[in-house]
Amino acid sequence: MKKALSLFLSVLLLVSALALPAAAAPAADSYEGKTVIIYTGNVRGDVSVYPRIKAARDAYEAAGASVYVVDTGNYLQGSAAANTDRGAGITDLMSAVGYNFTAMGLAEFSYTDATTGYPYHGNFTRYYTQSQLCNGAEELTYAQNRDGSVTAVLPARSVASFNTVASNVIARTGIYSQGVSVTSSRRGGLTLGFYGLTDPAVEQNVQDADENGVPYVSVLQPRPAEFSDLGDMPAPQLIICLSNAGVSGSEYGDIVIDAPTAGSMVMGAYVIDHETLAITHEELVLNDADETVAALADQVQAAAGDVLFTSEVILNGSDSLNWNGESNLGDLVTDALVWYAENFIDGIDESLPLVAIQNGGNCDQFIYTGDVTETDLLRALPFSPMGIGVLTVTGEQLLETLEAASQCADCPGFAQVSGLSYTLDLGQDYDGGAAYGSYYVADSVNRVTITSVNGQPFDPASRYTLVCDNFLMNGSDTYYTLQNIRDAGEGDYINNGTGVRVRDAVAMYVEQQLGGVIGEEYAEPQGRITVLLPSFEDVADGVWYHDAVGWAASRGITTGATETAFDPNALCTRAHILTFLWRAAGQPDSMLENPFTDLSGSEYYYSAALWAYEQDLIEGSAFDADAPCLRSDVVTYLWQLSGSPVLSGQSSFDDVSADAPYAHAVLWAVDSGITTGASETTFEPDGTCTRAEIVTFLYRHFAL
Repeated sequence: MKKALSLFLSVLLLVSALALPAAAAPAADSYEGKTVIIYTGNVRGDVSVYPRIKAARDAYEAAGASVYVVDTGNYLQGSAAANTDRGAGITDLMSAVGYNFTAMGLAEFSYTDATTGYPYHGNFTRYYTQSQLCNGAEELTYAQNRDGSVTAVLPARSVASFNTVASNVIARTGIYSQGVSVTSSRRGGLTLGFYGLTDPAVEQNVQDADENGVPYVSVLQPRPAEFSDLGDMPAPQLIICLSNAGVSGSEYGDIVIDAPTAGSMVMGAYVIDHETLAITHEELVLNDADETVAALADQVQAAAGDVLFTSEVILNGSDSLNWNGESNLGDLVTDALVWYAENFIDGIDESLPLVAIQNGGNCDQFIYTGDVTETDLLRALPFSPMGIGVLTVTGEQLLETLEAASQCADCPGFAQVSGLSYTLDLGQDYDGGAAYGSYYVADSVNRVTITSVNGQPFDPASRYTLVCDNFLMNGSDTYYTLQNIRDAGEGDYINNGTGVRVRDAVAMYVEQQLGGVIGEEYAEPQGRITVLLPSFEDVADGVWYHDAVGWAASRGITTGATETAFDPNALCTRAHILTFLWRAAGQPDSMLENPFTDLSGSEYYYSAALWAYEQDLIEGSAFDADAPCLRSDVVTYLWQLSGSPVLSGQSSFDDVSADAPYAHAVLWAVDSGITTGASETTFEPDGTCTRAEIVTFLYRHFAL
């Protein structure tokens, strides 16, 4: 179940137990012997803020203060000025102001690989990754199309003025600049420690993982940072927490600046006396603007693309959802297709029920709250160069189309729909016939039941009008049925050409039908698709591993011991756990030569063994497939796949010593909600895992 973003309505500004007086800034004639921390949060691409923050900084410095400028996160996206160039102009503005430290929020982690389009469609554009925005980049020439005949240049970029601090985040190196967990800085005789906390819900609102199953972002539960191991950095006299995680309490620092993800923009200043360490809070009165930064802000705003529409909700573009079930993004897109066909495609038989399908593979990225530009829409819906088509089909053909689209877990052909509802029973096998590219023709319909069409009972003998991307009409992904119907001349086909693509229809629908705003109607999936998980006779409803078994079986991670039994108490081996992990990661291919002396290459777990070796989960020349899978092994594998994060503190379990090789993994697994231990005081690291335990560990890690 996806976690909802925290909806905190107020901003918590806590400074130990002190009551903080407010004043206009600068409130005094002299700030000699004082440090001022100017803070912002949830700016979300509002370029008008930065010239005024720079003027405030200059005013404090002119009055003798040592000044830091910091941000709690969520600055890099949210407006057309920010989104059009994927945050490059915002980073330039923040550097011009002289920001020093920033936390990272959803707006920073929404980047993933910072590209739009695909070379296959000739519309590929590369932007700076969030890491390159902060750390600089060399000039890059890249191909925008498949044959490399069209190229573009991403210019070199200098290092930003600020460092990111993220103590509860593990993110992909080269994509994200998660900076350091903690840092300290000394100015004017005062040493301050800074760290950042990210809202844990961010992890559920960015793309899942790369092609090897490695997550782009993993966010741990927020906890106070430790400044005990700073190397050459001086120990801080005061600790400042920059947060969008909704934390409060003096245990998080002497100054806690928290601007929750769903909150409003915040700004202000803290003044620290060097001698007494007394802290006061001042409001910023931003009447002046720095001319140089204002000119740069004007340039960034002028370069912004048009705002197509705005969104009040996050539309989910994760592959794990769109390739396996209904999404609110899929609902929006298919509703737009129905509306477009009704209003702009001539020649449709209006006596027939109209339905729409959008393949989950073209619901490729999230659409976030705020301004939505052409860049954002292209990123979310990158395909569809072929326009939109309409085809009359029989109910039987429509049913087979849906069956084929759901033939396996993580299927990019998965059918998001409008105008109909259907049930997918994952406990039934797909009856695959002849090969069709990477997929198979459905020789019979076993898994899908259409429950209604336009609110009326479904009739397999009736005729229906289907609207979808011509990419699907041409038989791409699993949609051989549509190509076959057209080739046989069995259905009336109307092609609107390539002038209006699916994403264009979405923009038109939101502007003309929804009044330019995607609202609460699309906050959640609307219940058009019901997915029934596999069930087994020996897995009772309500048992602690029930949901995990259903999830694992539905995703092809494991099957039952028989068709009707899961055998939850059977003990597992190394071959079992690594095969489960490999399947959960999407069964990535490996080019590795066999490093194992005890594997021939014919074993069912052979590909999993190579993958595990590549991921450094195992080493040595012997695979030892029948070695028991210990509880400590499972949490260690998951910990390694998550970047081997080192958490402060020590395990509360009596049987996990601080120097145990799995100590960090156990601490992380408990913090991440993967395990609560065998009891309140024991973990049982040497206990052999059962099938029920393994799928539960994986379910809590990959699905929750």
